Amino acid sequence: MKSDFGDLQSFAGAVAGRVVEVKAQATAHDTETRQKELDYLPSSIRQEARSFAASLATRYNPGSVDLDALIDNAERSVSSGRPVQAVTYFGRALILAGEHSDLWLAAAKTVNAARLKDW
Repeated sequence: MKSDFGDLQSFAGAVAGRVVEVKAQATAHDTETRQKELDYLPSSIRQEARSFAASLATRYNPGSVDLDALIDNAERSVSSGRPVQAVTYFGRALILAGEHSDLWLAAAKTVNAARLKDW
């Protein structure tokens, strides 16, 4: 690995790597803490939210597209007036990054705008 790098340039036979810091997965303690923070919500709503989050993997397939591309596609779909398509991109992105509250908020706003009943 090089200690210094510039713009990526591809050429035949080139091999490159990039070190990326990945946030650790949520622990059981994190989940328990979050659930306690939501005690003001009725348990039926909390259960429905957990069930919905768990169902994302069966509803959407993230495929081989990376998270940033899915978010970009979702945002482009929103700005071009295609909220239903945006919801699909958000659903796929949430499978990859379910801990991003800003992503959940953007998805919820889009679902609300699209007036979808099954989300």
